[in-house]
Amino acid sequence: MRNVLLIISLLVSLNSFGYEDIVKEQWKPIMKRQVTNNFHDFCTILKYFQGETIQFKFRNLYYNDLQCFLNLKPDTVWIKKPKKNPKINKDYTLIPYYHGKGEYNEKAFIDKDKRYTPREIIANTTFHVDSVSEVWKQPCYIYLTNLQNNEKLIWAFSNKWGSSMTFESQSIGEKIVAPQTPIYMKTGNSYFSKPQSYEILKVEKAVLECEFSDLSYSPTLEILLKDDSGSSFSYKYDSFDYSYSNSPKYISQTDYNILLEENKDFELDPTTDFNVAKYTFPFNFVQIWGETITSGYVYQKISGKNSYSDIKDYLGSENTVRIADKRTIRGKDYYVATCYGKCFFIPTENLSIKAEEQAKLDSLMNCSQEVKDKFFELTKGFELYQYVQDTKVLLKEFDTFKKYGLSIVNWKVYDESEYTDGTGIRFTFYNPTNSMIKYITITFTGYNAVDDPVGRAVTKKCIGPINPDASASYEFEYTWFTDIVEYAKIRSIKVDYKNGTSKTITNINAIEWSDDLYDYFQNPPLKDLTTLKTKGEPTE
Repeated sequence: MRNVLLIISLLVSLNSFGYEDIVKEQWKPIMKRQVTNNFHDFCTILKYFQGETIQFKFRNLYYNDLQCFLNLKPDTVWIKKPKKNPKINKDYTLIPYYHGKGEYNEKAFIDKDKRYTPREIIANTTFHVDSVSEVWKQPCYIYLTNLQNNEKLIWAFSNKWGSSMTFESQSIGEKIVAPQTPIYMKTGNSYFSKPQSYEILKVEKAVLECEFSDLSYSPTLEILLKDDSGSSFSYKYDSFDYSYSNSPKYISQTDYNILLEENKDFELDPTTDFNVAKYTFPFNFVQIWGETITSGYVYQKISGKNSYSDIKDYLGSENTVRIADKRTIRGKDYYVATCYGKCFFIPTENLSIKAEEQAKLDSLMNCSQEVKDKFFELTKGFELYQYVQDTKVLLKEFDTFKKYGLSIVNWKVYDESEYTDGTGIRFTFYNPTNSMIKYITITFTGYNAVDDPVGRAVTKKCIGPINPDASASYEFEYTWFTDIVEYAKIRSIKVDYKNGTSKTITNINAIEWSDDLYDYFQNPPLKDLTTLKTKGEPTE
């Protein structure tokens, strides 16, 4: 007999969803906010912009103190032209600032802070970043070309400049998130993420904006998106978007694929076709056997995350199962197996496989998915055929009860209470006849632990009616006013029918249900799973 432990319970598992993020790992450093005095970190970020195009933005164009933009070669401003040996700050001065302005009088030669690059010259002008100097030197020189007039200049970046700067780059923004990249926008308000709550959009444009201020660095990626209807959506991404959110507003294609996988249902089809027997397999075995080493759940359906629609039941240890495949579902390994006329996923750690059976499984796993699928169909066919044969045996046993006119589903003695001396007895009968039962009179004797009878034989009368193909239970409390009764033996049973006939049964063993028959009708194993079925008919 296959042992079964049936425990019905609800398992609730809420796993946090691990987002990959719409920004790939190689771009994470440039998207990370920083507040630090580490000059090297900021210069390393600027290395990302080498070869890119950028535009500078200022909150106030009239605050003219830009002394960090320099000519590649300083402009020479003549005060006067001597006949020979001109001297700096006497005959001429060098103006290092790009499109420099300021007072060029004699005092200005010494007071260089009165010279600057006007912000309007820099703002909204497109520059190409030609190169970035070594990052461990200060200042860090960023060599630029004005793409409007091809002028060369230097942005001298230093932690002593005492100013703030914001620039943006569409070229690097579209390297981070390329045009036509699919981005998924959440449209629902549900707490848990599901694929159907996201709408696909396509990237039209992506612009990276970077703000440097007193050696703080704040990046933002502004993404222009459009849906299939042409509606536009603007989304500003920064490094905090995914830090504390259980369900982000926007997710990447990778995240969406993960979401699809996490919400996917994996269900085994309980239908098989015996025509698979005609298939030619690349091996000579037809079944792979395993045995459960621990009790646990098996699944006909493993539902997606945040869904509680699993089709499952409890399977006890020491059960022999047929193995048809091995699959990994969301990082957990399962065998595809059959038992008790059902098919299911069973965790691999719950099953033991002997060496010769493991060799068969290894051969199967080296085959194509088509071969594995066909073998699963074959395994279901064997299981269904065996289940049908076992069922026929049990139904044949069930049919034998008709000639006796009664069957005993189960019966036992029980201790009434730990506080009182007393033993009761209960019976469950099944009527296998076509006639209603009016009375059942039972005579039995109780026995103690050393097999001696306890008192005289007891007779109890069970009052019906018990209809045909129906069952009824009876309980007699304190049949014995003692706790020493361990078991009982039924001596005889008299059955009175409504049609006026009666039968007396003394061969009690002949009318008692076997454990297998009881399980089949009263406590079927894996009853919550769908029994295997076929469109064809099994052949001998």
